[in-house]
Amino acid sequence: MAYQLPCNCRNGRCDRSLGHTSPHSCFKAAHGTGCDTCARMGFLTCRMTKAGKSPAEIRAAVARHAYEIIDLEKQ
Repeated sequence: MAYQLPCNCRNGRCDRSLGHTSPHSCFKAAHGTGCDTCARMGFLTCRMTKAGKSPAEIRAAVARHAYEIIDLEKQ
């Protein structure tokens, strides 16, 4: 699912500077685990996929930045 989402990383704009096309790309390298935005998007995508949400629902949640409320310390 992550390969179908846009990368919303604002930390160095990994989508442009590192050539990432999706959060899936971010986790192919070490960037995804070291970037709070990418890690939060990964948790959101995983949770929503496990909850049976459609790709369109997950894309909408990413677009509205629903991942920003995820506390990585509690994951």
